[in-house]
Amino acid sequence: MMRQQFLKTSSALLFSIVLSSCVNLKSVSHFSSTASSGLKKFEDINYSFTEHCIENCRLEAVRGFDIKRELQCNCDGYKKADRVTLLIYHSIKGYFDGLTDLSGNELTSYNLNRLKTALTEGTFGDITIAKEQADAYATISKILLNATTDIYRKNKIKKYIREANGPIRVLLDKFQFILQKNLEGELSFKKEKWYAYYQEMKMNGGLTEYEKSKAAMDYYQLLSEVNEMQDQINVFAAGLKKISEGHQKLYDNRNKMTAKDLREILATYAGNIEEMISGFNTLQN
Repeated sequence: MMRQQFLKTSSALLFSIVLSSCVNLKSVSHFSSTASSGLKKFEDINYSFTEHCIENCRLEAVRGFDIKRELQCNCDGYKKADRVTLLIYHSIKGYFDGLTDLSGNELTSYNLNRLKTALTEGTFGDITIAKEQADAYATISKILLNATTDIYRKNKIKKYIREANGPIRVLLDKFQFILQKNLEGELSFKKEKWYAYYQEMKMNGGLTEYEKSKAAMDYYQLLSEVNEMQDQINVFAAGLKKISEGHQKLYDNRNKMTAKDLREILATYAGNIEEMISGFNTLQN
């Protein structure tokens, strides 16, 4: 009788532990999949360093009435800035995609071809990559490589989180800086250039009143579009901060993943990211 009672108690305890583990991994999966969805909104930001270069080049040609068969712009530095930004974006998103898969006890399906390009120290257009950021990228690349070759599984998820926390937060901080300081700075520069251009048109005595009115309408339409893109960047950057903070909480609680504590913590950050996605979508409409 006592043996049967012991077995029932043990079974109930084991079931409780398994259930608690599953709930926690579901909360980890929900947080990481939400983070991945939020990160993907980067692809909906309708601006890039290269696009900025081409637009500025086009404006200079128009101002100088420079007519050629093809627009000739030297945008090599801006293209490098875009490539660096994409490397950082894909490494961050790849990590959270991997965390989603691992928390569901699945192998990650990260595209290993993306790991072939290294992030190196240096200046690439407006972007400067320091050693800390290059090392962080290399670490995340190694973690992703291990994850795709079955070194990490569900029972190694704590190791996955522990090894990645510092590097992934470094990359998230750099990604946020690139967008809010570098790319948004280019948009501010664009506004100033167009303001000066339309002021020149305003002073042109040869324009009719209709032409001046049309120019003013064009200017304010352009200003509205740029302001909207800056708003998108700021909303997205706020989401990156929440992703970083959420991962730090996940790291802090990696050794005590009780269902109640971790579920509540991660649910809050997942909710913050979902608000970012909703706000971003509103700006697109």
